[in-house]
Formats: sequence, C-alpha cells, structure tokens
Amino acid sequence: TTTVAGNYGCNQPAAFLTPKGRIVDELSVNVNGKDDTGSLAHILTSPGHRAQDLFNTLDKYIFPLDEVTLECPDPQFHFTLASSEWSHVESVFRQDILPKLALESDKIQLPSRKNDEGLTVPILGGSGKLVIWPTVSLPDCAAVGCTFGFYTESKDQSKVMKLGRSIWEYLISESNSQGPVEIGALEYESLRIEAGQPRYGYEMLGDWEKKMRQPRHEGGSADMSTTPPSPFELFQEHSLV
Repeated sequence: TTTVAGNYGCNQPAAFLTPKGRIVDELSVNVNGKDDTGSLAHILTSPGHRAQDLFNTLDKYIFPLDEVTLECPDPQFHFTLASSEWSHVESVFRQDILPKLALESDKIQLPSRKNDEGLTVPILGGSGKLVIWPTVSLPDCAAVGCTFGFYTESKDQSKVMKLGRSIWEYLISESNSQGPVEIGALEYESLRIEAGQPRYGYEMLGDWEKKMRQPRHEGGSADMSTTPPSPFELFQEHSLV
C-alpha cells in the first residue's frame, strides 16, 4: 500500500449554454490544486455528451489574454459508481477500489457532494491521476455516488488506462458476487425519466426554433417573436424514450 494525501478541492455544478442562454448540457467542474501555470480544473460532461464536442466548441473562444488553456485528454477512462444508499458506494470504494489502487483506506475519503468537494489522487507513482466527482448525473432521489476518471500525461498511457479498466471489470465480474451490477444507457434513461430530470438539448429544447423559421403554411411561424412552448407543450410533442 501507499500513503497518499488526496488533494481535496471544490466541485461545483455548471451549465454549457448556447449564445442565447439555453442549456445544452449540465457539467460538473472539479477544481483541484494548482501547478506552475495556475489553477487546475477537470470538467465532466453528462452521459450522452462528448468531451471532445465541448472542447471543440469552447476552444475557439479562448484568447491568449484569457490565460486559460483547454485540453481534452486522450485516452481517458471513466466509470460511475451509484446506489440508492451512500454507504453502499463507500463500502465498494474501500473494499474493492482502494486495494486495487494500492492506497490505504484510512487516508482517502470519498468527496462529499453536500460539501461541494472534489478529489484528485496521484496513482502509479505519480504517472497518472484519479479524479473523483461526487456526481452520478442524476437527482439524489434516483441515485447517489461518484464518477471516477483516470488520466495520465506520461508517454506510457497504457498503464493508467489498463488500471482503470481492470478495476471496472473486476467490480462487475461474476467473481465479485457482492459487487455492483453494470447498467447500460437504457437503464440510465429510465432512472433519469423516473426522477423527472430533462435531457437538455433534446426534450427541453425541442424543435420550436426550427418551426419559428418555417413559413406558416408549412406548420411554422413567420413571427420570430413567438413565445417558446412550455415544457408541457414540448412533452406533448416529443415522446420520452
């Protein structure tokens, strides 16, 4: 085992907006420590949204005087550990994840969402890092837990990615009979809909902007000042999957 003091920082929810101020995606920003260039932050997108798309959109608006540098690590590996009870998540973290990382369980605590904490832990002798966001991209009434991200800036990237994948494969393996169960995109969508969380860019936006640009005889509205539909009207137009 290795004695490592995790770097606890600030984790805050954020939103990726269109130029008109409409939400495209909900983000989780984990600010953890500083290096020679300033503060470090890791941004997590929600399921169904690609980090590369966010990077491509934001990078073109960065100017040298902003003193901001954006990077999209490649490769990277993430998984989310979620449950209806926080104690279940802590138990799996201590019994199954920390031993695989060769870290002492009494030195590392899961970051608390209530305290807006985030955590970055050096792994593999500092050649990689584990970033932990206290979010599962779902309301607490549906599930609680954390998302784990494995990154490296070293030339030998395979070791860190292999470590992250091996932990995930062990967690869901048949040999780990008391471990978590893997769920897919459909199960996640079911939890999201049952919890009443909208999928931004789809259910909340709809196609009303497109209709306002269509002629009236095509079912649109030539009046660009038309009031946007309410969420209930969008619900009537678009079935939830």
